[in-house]
Amino acid sequence: MASANFLAAMAALTGTHPVLRIIWKLDAGDQDISQYFLGVSSVTQEKERAPDKITAGDANLTFNNKAGVFTENSTGSFLNAVKYHNRKLTVEVGFDLDDGTTEYVKVATMKVRSLTASSDKGTVNLQIYDLIARILTEKINKRTSAMTPVAGGSNTGNGTMTAIDTKPFKTVAENWTITCTLGGADATATFGVVGSVSGNIGTATSGTEFFHASFTGGVKFTIRGGATNWIIGDAFTFSTVQMMEWTTTNPLKIIWSILTGYNYDTNLIEAWSARTPLLDRTQSTANTDLDWTGFQAAVANIDFTVTGFIPWGYDLSEAIEEILLVFLGACNVDGNGLLFFKVFKPSFAAGTPTNVADTKKLTGLTMTRDMREMINDVTVKYRRQAVWPWSDEDEILGLDGVYVVANATSKTDYSQAFSREFKVRWHNANATHVSYFADRLVDKYGQPPTRFTGSTGLDALEFDPGDVITITDEKLAFTNYNVEVIKKEGDYDAEPKKIVLTLDDAGTTGLDWAYIGSLANEGDGLSPQAATFDTASVSDKQFCYVSQTGGSGGAGPDYYCF
Repeated sequence: MASANFLAAMAALTGTHPVLRIIWKLDAGDQDISQYFLGVSSVTQEKERAPDKITAGDANLTFNNKAGVFTENSTGSFLNAVKYHNRKLTVEVGFDLDDGTTEYVKVATMKVRSLTASSDKGTVNLQIYDLIARILTEKINKRTSAMTPVAGGSNTGNGTMTAIDTKPFKTVAENWTITCTLGGADATATFGVVGSVSGNIGTATSGTEFFHASFTGGVKFTIRGGATNWIIGDAFTFSTVQMMEWTTTNPLKIIWSILTGYNYDTNLIEAWSARTPLLDRTQSTANTDLDWTGFQAAVANIDFTVTGFIPWGYDLSEAIEEILLVFLGACNVDGNGLLFFKVFKPSFAAGTPTNVADTKKLTGLTMTRDMREMINDVTVKYRRQAVWPWSDEDEILGLDGVYVVANATSKTDYSQAFSREFKVRWHNANATHVSYFADRLVDKYGQPPTRFTGSTGLDALEFDPGDVITITDEKLAFTNYNVEVIKKEGDYDAEPKKIVLTLDDAGTTGLDWAYIGSLANEGDGLSPQAATFDTASVSDKQFCYVSQTGGSGGAGPDYYCF
C-alpha cells in the first residue's frame, strides 16, 4: 500500500517525475540493476468471471549488457558463479519528494524464470513470473510409495496384489499386513487383513475384490493368484495415509490448509502436510508467501462451511479454483509477491470508495455491454449427501444434488436463457455453498453487464483485482458508479506511466446485498446489529425490519439499511 507521502506526490502532478527501480535479490545480497534497464512489458493481474480461473502474472525486462555485467561466464559479472534462477526481483515506482528523498512503492515482486543474452545486441532479457505460476504447475496429494503393496520375501505363491484404493473420512494412517491363512489358487486361498490401527477387519479371497468401508479400514484391493499357488504364511504389506479432507470448514480456511499444510484455526500441522506445497504458514504480517491481513479479512467475509476432500494426484490450481468458485473469490499476487485472496462482497461501509474520474486522470474510457457476458440461468450439481467415493472411482458420480436458479425477468426481457452449468464436489447439508454463488451470478449478470476499460495514473497502484471502486465520466454519464476491478495492467514503459483498468459493474443493485438492522439493544440477545454490511454477522443478516417498533415514548430505535 502506498504511503501518504507517495500519494501526495502523485496528487501534486507538477514537477514530479516517476522513476523505476529494479532490485534483484540474490543470495550474495541485493543487486540494484536499475541503471541498466532498457524496457519492460506490462505487468498484468486479472480476475475472470466465474468459474474463477487463477492466472499467473509475468513480464519481460530488457537490460543493457554492453559492459558484460550480466554475462555469467565473465569473472567481472555480478552473476558469475551465482545462482540467479528463481530468485526474487522487485520492480518499484518512485517519486522525488519535496524533502529531496525518493519514496518507492513495489509494483511487482516476481521470480526469475529465464535469462537470454544477445551477443549482437549487447542486451539481456529476463523473464519473470509471480507465485501463482507455482500453483499452476504443481500437483498435490500424490500417492506415497508406501501405499504400493510389497510381497513378502519368503512368499511361495507368485501372484500379485493390486494398488490400494482408499476412502475419504474412513482411511487412516496405519500399516497393513495381509497374510495367507488358507493356501491354494484363486477362489480357494484366503488372507487375513490386519491393520495396526484397525485390527483384523476380515478375510480376503484370492481372485475376489476385497473392500472394507466401515469406520475402520477404508481399504480396497484384489489379490490374484499366479502360476504357483499361495501357501499359508505368504504375505503382503503396505501402509495407508489419511486423505486431504475437511469437515464443516470455512472454504478459505481449506485453501490455507492446502497451501501451507497447517490447520488455520489451531496452527497445527495436518496429517497430510507433506502432500501440500508447504507455503509459509506464519500467522502474522511476517508471512513471506501469503498476505495474512487480507486472508483474515476474506475468511471473515464467508459465512458458510463445506465438507470434502482432495483426490489423489490432483492439480493444485484446480483445487484452488473450485473452492474460489463457491464464494466468487479472487486470487492474485500483490506488489510484495504475496498471494492475496478476496471474497466477492461489494462494500457498503461508511465512506466512499476510491474514485477515478475524467476530471482527474481517467482517459480513453470505453464502455461495452455484451449479451454474451450474461448469465440468467444456472444449474449446479453438488454433493447433497456426505457419501464419498473410493479413490479409484469417478468422484463426480457422487454429485447427487441439483440446485437451479434463474432470473425470470431477464429470461423474459431478452427471450433467451443464458445458461451455465457447474459441478461442485464439496458437501454442505443446506446447499448454501452453491446457492451463494449461483444466486449472485444471475443477479449480477441478469442484464448485459457494463464493462469499462480505461487508463489512469499511478494512483491505481493501490487497486487490486476484486476491489470495488467508483468511476466518473461526463460523456458516458456515469457519476460515482460502483465497479469491480477485473484486470489491472501496468504500462511502466509509457511516458507518462499509466495503468490500464478493466472494470465490471459491481452488481450492487439487487436485494441479494441488502439487510436492515437495529442499532438499539432490544433485549433479544441478538441486537444491536452492526451498522455496516461489511461488519454484519451471520446473525445480523437474518433480520429484515420494515418499520420502527418499541422504544420509550413511542420513539422507535434507529434502523440502518445497506
